[in-house]
Amino acid sequence: MNPKRKGLNARPAGGWACRRWPYGLGAGWLALLVFSCGCAGPVPGLYPPTENSLKRRVYVIDHGRHTGLIVPTAPVGNPRWFDAARLARQRHMEVGWGEAYYNLASEPTSGTLVRALCWPTPSILHVTGIEEPVLDYYPHRGLIRVDLSEKGFNALCAFLGETFLVDARGQPVCLQASLIGCYGLYRANGTYHFPRTSNVWTARALRAAGCPISPVCAFTSGTVMRRARRFGKVLRE
Repeated sequence: MNPKRKGLNARPAGGWACRRWPYGLGAGWLALLVFSCGCAGPVPGLYPPTENSLKRRVYVIDHGRHTGLIVPTAPVGNPRWFDAARLARQRHMEVGWGEAYYNLASEPTSGTLVRALCWPTPSILHVTGIEEPVLDYYPHRGLIRVDLSEKGFNALCAFLGETFLVDARGQPVCLQASLIGCYGLYRANGTYHFPRTSNVWTARALRAAGCPISPVCAFTSGTVMRRARRFGKVLRE
């Protein structure tokens, strides 16, 4: 049969006006997408914390191409996914989500980057233990402080727990650990591919905590930081 199937290019009954509806529908979806990109209110009961309630302070960090979250370790407690052997003595831990092959490669190439963006590939979590004050540990990084309620912080920890891939014993799976400092790469749930990027993951984590941020279209670090400025306190640009 001819690849141009019979009737594909024929004028539809009622004229070409009948074919306009997909464009109108597409425009509607586009408008909804644009609206979703910028609009998200706080989740009642999670954010913001009430004036006299206990507040848990977290940070959004800008590493240039990607963002991460810095959370205090003490209130996390000792869930199975928490690597207490490496992190229990640290004041904070930074967590970021990314593509496995690119981050585990000794010398990542442009081909590795293209594969990470275009094909679903395994994901990992970067986890860094931080003993000193956050501003001192990262003297040249953009930082935004966000105060969460106790329920919002617990919801964030639940989100982190769902992201860590655990073994049969429920323990996190460390793929690579530094000999100096407190840094490790852990197996994560979910596949990495565009538009599921590290920055979208950061926005999803903040949203899980109740923050007024939409993960939609949060593809770049600049987008995440701009949205976080609306409800957080900028400590360093």
